[in-house]
Amino acid sequence: MKNSTLRPGLLAVTALMLAVMVNEAQAARPTDPPSVRVRYGDLDLTRDDGVQVLYARLRAAARQVCPDYGARSLRQRAIVQACFETSLANAVAAVRNDRLAALHGQKDGRARGSRTRIARND
Repeated sequence: MKNSTLRPGLLAVTALMLAVMVNEAQAARPTDPPSVRVRYGDLDLTRDDGVQVLYARLRAAARQVCPDYGARSLRQRAIVQACFETSLANAVAAVRNDRLAALHGQKDGRARGSRTRIARND
């Protein structure tokens, strides 16, 4: 008889625990990706130095959004690097400035080329 009264109570506790775990999991998932606001109203984007300063700010913001937290494995580093590259590319595109896009293309091309050379030497 004790088993029959214990089971509904156990089921209720188990159901409650599952509901709490589901709610915690949903709360842990971010609804919006992390972002950092980069201000550039103080810069003259018609000049190379202004574009370079903005690019440096965007790179720093991308590092904040995609921190490595001491990523040690190649997989972890690849995930962080992909996050960084995507964040930076999206930020550059959002500014809609040809000079900034050209600088990014130039720097991005150099970075991709150097990774390819390193891979060939391994």
